[in-house]
Amino acid sequence: MAEIKTEGIVLKVIPYKDHHRIVHLFTPHEGVLSFLAKGVSKPQLQSLLSPLSHIEVVLRKKTSDLYFFQEGTLLESHHFLRASWPLLEAAGRLGGALLKTQLPGKPAPDLYHLLIACLKQLPRFEEPATLATLFILKLLTYEGVVAWDHPSLFPIPCPNWPTLKELAETRSFRTWYALKDLSETLPDLETLLISLF
Repeated sequence: MAEIKTEGIVLKVIPYKDHHRIVHLFTPHEGVLSFLAKGVSKPQLQSLLSPLSHIEVVLRKKTSDLYFFQEGTLLESHHFLRASWPLLEAAGRLGGALLKTQLPGKPAPDLYHLLIACLKQLPRFEEPATLATLFILKLLTYEGVVAWDHPSLFPIPCPNWPTLKELAETRSFRTWYALKDLSETLPDLETLLISLF
């Protein structure tokens, strides 16, 4: 049996039988890993394996693609994201976008570090949904869906291409902080993401 140790962000938790959970974990070098955690009735394990937690785990793999949870450590709970519905909803959009696009075994260290940075920055945004939209824009760029030198190839009409390009290419959150409702500037990126993946 192979054993791995990795860190990751919990994207989704599915109840299985009475006290077990199937956990989808986004990792920097293994992509999205799915593992089974048995006997998750202790509060400590429930906190460790809750969505959006940043954890380090030891997993064991038998013959299937599913890993089995051995032990874990909580690195960051991100409880502050549960302080308001807009924060939680925006964080959920980040996780949902990654579940739609990232595959098992596909390393994505840059995307992983962007996710961690965005989760930490969400409370600084007056409208957290703005950061979620911008994250999806970065994700579409990362996946090669957007060719910035060829606006005509963008899958949906975009009335303000220079602004869109500038937002996608910026490496500073400061540029994004002051942004408000982006519905007129940006196309419906989440709908595009769902249609493409």
